[in-house]
This record gives sequence, structure tokens and C-alpha cells, in this order.
Amino acid sequence: MKCYLCLQGEIREIGHIIPKFAFKWLKESSPTGFFRGTSNPNKREQDGWKQFLLCPRCEDRLSSWENIFAKRVFHRVHRGRLYDLKFDYDDWLLKFAVSLSWRALLYWHLREGIDDLPFGHGRIAKEALETWRRYLNEETVDIHPYQQHLLIFGDTVSTKGIANTRDLHNLVARGIEFNTIHSSSEAYIFTKICRILVAGTIIDSNPSQWAGTLIEKSGFFGGQSVQVSSCVFTFMETEVKELQDGRGRISPRQNTVIDEAVRDNFNGGN
Repeated sequence: MKCYLCLQGEIREIGHIIPKFAFKWLKESSPTGFFRGTSNPNKREQDGWKQFLLCPRCEDRLSSWENIFAKRVFHRVHRGRLYDLKFDYDDWLLKFAVSLSWRALLYWHLREGIDDLPFGHGRIAKEALETWRRYLNEETVDIHPYQQHLLIFGDTVSTKGIANTRDLHNLVARGIEFNTIHSSSEAYIFTKICRILVAGTIIDSNPSQWAGTLIEKSGFFGGQSVQVSSCVFTFMETEVKELQDGRGRISPRQNTVIDEAVRDNFNGGN
């Protein structure tokens, strides 16, 4: 089977949709030593979503951008450097963001299909996929109008429309999810890796509603005033609801297992 990115190399192994470093951190920082997905909360997970997508050459190319992002952004954010996080960047940040949005939307397309996306956005989503693919494969230097936005969350305690602040805090600090969100004039593929959210634009009739989030080909991140589309809050509300529904499906036995694992962790295993 041919690589979905370069369209030439042979796919040799299954690859991650969300970078492995996010799930590694999630397990290492968990009091239980594992994590659970919302779709099947009674099963301990060891890793994230995977799909046969890339040839070894393209896998290595995307991994190089992941490694830079993990070192310069992700680990700094999740080791207490959240509030003074500022950094210069060049094309590695945009390439990482595009690769994240491209893989998430492609995975969605391969598993669920995007032809029937709300408001007829399926055709535009396919155009976004192809534009991102060509950019990652160095066939073009421009992704307009399918821009990428970066948002880093602080400690959120409440927001309008989401009443359960414990679930909101858990989602903000530790949630790893991706989903498309649509209105009649907007559509995005949101990919959230713990405190970091990347928004891949499918359609946006009002780009000026975003401020301090747009990823350029090079620039400086940090210290800006931030303004985002209301679709971000729709995404968060949707994922909190998924979190609540998933918790409601945990069996009594698994609740006991979780409680014992947390207790053992805090007692040093004694």
C-alpha cells in the first residue's frame, strides 16, 4: 500500500495519529500508571490511536518535527514552565501543526468518512487534506486558507456552558482528543494534546476573530493577548460531555481497581 503523504513509498508499519510523547507523559504522570479512553473506559490503554499511513521516510520526516515540538514546547509546558513560556520558531512549528491536523482529519476520513460532514463541508475538508499533504510533502509552500492555530491552556476552573469544573479541569490538563466542529460558516479539526490545542482550519469566514494564535512560517509565541473562535468552546463542551458519559460507563469493579491503584501510588506501593 502506498504512503498517504508522498504517494510513492510503501507503508511498512503502523504509526501514531497523536504523537507518542503525549501518551508517554500521560502514563508517567498518572497516579495509576495508565490511562483510559472515553469510548471504552473499562479498558486500560497503553497507547493512542494508530493507523497505517506513512512510508518510513515520511514517518521520519514527521518525527523530526515532533521531536522539536516535544522538547521546545510540550515538555516545557508540562514541567511547570507554563506561565513564562515564550519561544521563537521557524517552519518546524507550522509543519508540526499541519502534520497533526492532517493525520487527525485523514484518520477521521479513513474511519468515518468526511463526505457527510455538516453544512456540506466534506468537499472543503478534502481540499484542506490535499493542501496540507502537498505542504508536508514540499510540493507547495502555502497552506492558505487552511491555517493553523496554537492555543496553550492555563489552569481553567470554569467557563460558560460547562458546569462540571472537575471534568473541565481534567480535560484542560490531561485530555487527548481530536474532533471536527462545524457551524454554517466555520469548520475546524481540533487536536488536543493535554494543555495544547491545535486548530486546523477547514473553513473560516471571519479569520479576524482569532488573535495571538495563528502559526506563521516563523515568528514568536508567548505574551500575546489571545482571542479564539467560539468553536473552541463548542469543542471543549463536546469533549467534557464525552468525558462525563465515559465515566458513567465505568463498571464498579474498574472503579475499585482505579481507587486501589491511586491509593497504592500515594502510599508508595506499601
